Amino acid sequence: MPDIKTFLKKLELNDKESNIYMALLEIGSQAASIVAKRVKIPRSSVFFHLENLIKKGFVKKDIRANIQYFSAVEPSTLERLLERKKSKIDNHIEELNQLMPNFKTLNSPFLSGSKVTYFEGVEGLCKMIDMVISTTDDIYFISAHVFHPEIKQYIRDVYVPARRRGKNKAEMILTHYDDSEDYVKYAKEIYEWIGFVKREEMNFQSTIIIYGNSIQFLSTKVEDLTGILIENPFLANTMEAVFKLLKDSRKIKQVT
Repeated sequence: MPDIKTFLKKLELNDKESNIYMALLEIGSQAASIVAKRVKIPRSSVFFHLENLIKKGFVKKDIRANIQYFSAVEPSTLERLLERKKSKIDNHIEELNQLMPNFKTLNSPFLSGSKVTYFEGVEGLCKMIDMVISTTDDIYFISAHVFHPEIKQYIRDVYVPARRRGKNKAEMILTHYDDSEDYVKYAKEIYEWIGFVKREEMNFQSTIIIYGNSIQFLSTKVEDLTGILIENPFLANTMEAVFKLLKDSRKIKQVT
C-alpha cells in the first residue's frame, strides 16, 4: 500500500510540510498556534511552512476576527493540482523544443566533450538508424550496403518513409551490388546525390554515416552486428571532408 508521506514527498513537500498538511486534514481549520502545538514546531516556523504550503496549493487561509486560520485543501482536489503541473511541464517541453535551435547556437562545439557509444545486435543498430532519422543536419553515407535482413527491412519500412518527410540533405556513396541498385531505385528521391563505386576498386565492408558532430560506424553483416557512435566535432568535420574528396574522385560514378 502506498505511503502518504512518501507520496507527498514526490509532490515536493518536505517532512515538516507533510506533517502540517496531514495534521490540518485531521483537525480542520485552525490558527497557527494550534497547528504548532499539534506538529510540535515553533509557531514562528509554522508560519513559514504554512505560507509555503499555500504557495504550493496544499493549504488555504482565511481571516476571522483578525485571526488567521489555515485549512488543508481536500485530497480530492490534488488531482487537479497535478493536472496543472502536468500542463505546465507540457508547455515547458514545447517551449524547449522551440528554443533548441537557440540553445545550439550557444553551445560551442569546441567546448563539448567527445563521447563514444557502442551498440550491438539488430536492436542496437536500429537505434542508430533512429538517430539518423531524428537529426536535422545534412547526412553523408559511405556504405557497403550489405545488411542483415531485419535491418534491411527496417531501412525500407521505417528509415525511407521518415526521410521522405525530412527536409535535410542526404548524399550517399555506396558499393555497386545488384541489391544496392534495387535500393537506389526504391529510395532515390530521398537523396540529393548518389554515387556508385565498383567493388573491385573500393569494396567497403561497413557503413559510415556523418551528420552534425557525429559519426556512426556500422557493421551490418549477419555475422557481425556492431556499431560505434562518435560524437566529436573535429572528427565529424574531417570525415565530411573525406566524403567530399571521395565524391569528387573519378572512381565514383554518379547515379542519374
